[in-house]
Amino acid sequence: MSESFKLPRTLLILDYLLVATNIVGWVITLMYYHYVYTLHENPLLCHGNLFGLQINCAKVATSPYSYVPLPGGVKVPIALIAVAWFSTKAILCIYYILYDRRLIDAILILSAIGVPLIPYLLYIELVDVHALCTYCTFLQSFIVITLIVAIEIKLYMRKMKLSTTLPVSTIGLSGEKKS
Repeated sequence: MSESFKLPRTLLILDYLLVATNIVGWVITLMYYHYVYTLHENPLLCHGNLFGLQINCAKVATSPYSYVPLPGGVKVPIALIAVAWFSTKAILCIYYILYDRRLIDAILILSAIGVPLIPYLLYIELVDVHALCTYCTFLQSFIVITLIVAIEIKLYMRKMKLSTTLPVSTIGLSGEKKS
């Protein structure tokens, strides 16, 4: 007797959107970090003016605010922290889809941690550095999008009474249960 199970289409779309935004965020952070800290160049779309505001990623990345001081005088670039953060979230999202739906809570918490930092970082860019970083702005929008999608997934699963202990590893990418 074969039992058939299919994930709701809405949940599949939300799942893929969650993974896509985190992978794209990870790629953007890697690209930005490589250009600014390895090549010492201003990435594409990172120069010019927008309504009288200077667009300059390199200026933002080289400001004293772009580093997190650690004990011993070590300074870690915020961009490197962003690479690690998006990498962790991307891995969690993939693992969430393939193996363990309970990880939605961890993804939700990680996404929620990033949102309160956005106004602070924008303030630093606009008021203290007097320059805007387009890559940072893209990433900040991805942080908000992933939080919204993670909330939607959590609410959808609750509304549809779907268990977070659903044996996802037995479900194919199409949402149909494997025999």
